[in-house]
Amino acid sequence: MTKEEHSDDQEYAPKLSVEHREYLLGKHGRFDLDPLPSVNDEDPLNWPLLLKSAQLAMVAFHAFTCTFMAAGLIPSFALLAAEFDITITQCSYLTSAQIIVLGVFPFVWMPVMNRYGRLQLLLLSTLGSMVCNIGCMYAKSYASLMTCRVLGAFMISPAVAVGGPVVAEVSFSYQRGSRTGWWAVMITIGTHFGPFLMGFVEKQTGETKNVFLIFAVMNAVQFLAYLIIGRETVYDQSVWYPGINKLWKITKKRTMQPLSWYVFLSPLECFLLPKVLLATIAYSVCFAYSNVALGVELTGLYHEKYGFDPQQIGLQFVGLILGALFGEQLGGWMSDLWMSRKINRDTNMITKCSGEPPEYRLWLSYIGFAGCVVGTVVYGVFLERNSEWTIVPVVGLAIASFGLQIITTVLITYCIDTIPAKASDVSLFITLLRQVYGFIGPFYFPVMLENPNLGIKGTYSLLAGLMVVFGFVPTLILHIFQRKAPKS
Repeated sequence: MTKEEHSDDQEYAPKLSVEHREYLLGKHGRFDLDPLPSVNDEDPLNWPLLLKSAQLAMVAFHAFTCTFMAAGLIPSFALLAAEFDITITQCSYLTSAQIIVLGVFPFVWMPVMNRYGRLQLLLLSTLGSMVCNIGCMYAKSYASLMTCRVLGAFMISPAVAVGGPVVAEVSFSYQRGSRTGWWAVMITIGTHFGPFLMGFVEKQTGETKNVFLIFAVMNAVQFLAYLIIGRETVYDQSVWYPGINKLWKITKKRTMQPLSWYVFLSPLECFLLPKVLLATIAYSVCFAYSNVALGVELTGLYHEKYGFDPQQIGLQFVGLILGALFGEQLGGWMSDLWMSRKINRDTNMITKCSGEPPEYRLWLSYIGFAGCVVGTVVYGVFLERNSEWTIVPVVGLAIASFGLQIITTVLITYCIDTIPAKASDVSLFITLLRQVYGFIGPFYFPVMLENPNLGIKGTYSLLAGLMVVFGFVPTLILHIFQRKAPKS
């Protein structure tokens, strides 16, 4: 930072003491930061990049395991149906039940995490999930397997919402898109990697219990990682005590808000925030129709149409995986670059980044909506048309996944940008609407696919149209009418 820039920046930090400015310059090379770190090495914002990255990586992998384990059973549906003498649709409830639990129960976990810290409860989460997956290995009936699956989803569920708050706690605003992307892409990829990898396991071993064994081993690795390198990211700048970030020294002296019914229900206030509500609805609809509708129904469609075994079914998810990985490049770090270039062009000073309307980020979401709609239509049309397997439907899956990942990262980041002080509540709200809407889908997707007036092509074309109406249009309205409005 040059002397002239240093002088100009002082007007944006008039309340900082000389000591505070010098500390931030030494740590970060600048003091025009949002949020503003305290003068303390224990503040997560002041941690070394490697330590921050480790925490984000563990939380991202934790989120990955949530959807990996929920969807990882998909290639086994046909074998489980034969084992328990039930239909494939009934087997799909083993996944859809986890979807709804992952959406609802973070409302229980997150207020407790905000009160007592995240690390101890993340340890409990991974340990409890491991026990439940071991229980699934020895389940002898559909009912007992469903019970273990629901309990396992409850134990692992905090990870699908904790990523947003952790990103806010260890990252600055100009990093938020890429850092949110770590967590967001892992949630999406988990739904695809689960069936992809577990299809091989099911095919090669012939025993579904080995799928649950791998799930349990993943949880054990997570537990050890949190135990060895995990740090507490909840930090109160006004009150700090030595040892606050040590594993078992819970910060009882900190002035945290006591638990109450309001704390558990406060995320529902996001229904009153038009920006967050409209963006969340748009994302949830796209998640349900270009992720759940494609992934959950894929086993039944490919098994009945082509007679595919679990391994062949798992291979179809390669398109979804590649699409999500490429989509994250545009939705994550490139969206941060997009915002930075806009800021620099308008102000010539990065220090005014907090003044740029977050709606500018929404421009990138339109590429995502186009991908979701086109990919879903291509998948449905060519899957119905071809009596023999071709790669075209898989290309459609890749295009839809590419678009969804752009929407996921851009809209989640946008929602947090509008009200970063409530990142925890916003993440919970997004998770609730996304998971509830995704849970409802498997109950009517089979009905649509079996309807002779719709079929595969008509079903996915209709879902694509719904994404336009309830995804693209609300985002466009939000962009037009809220772009110049002040932050919520």
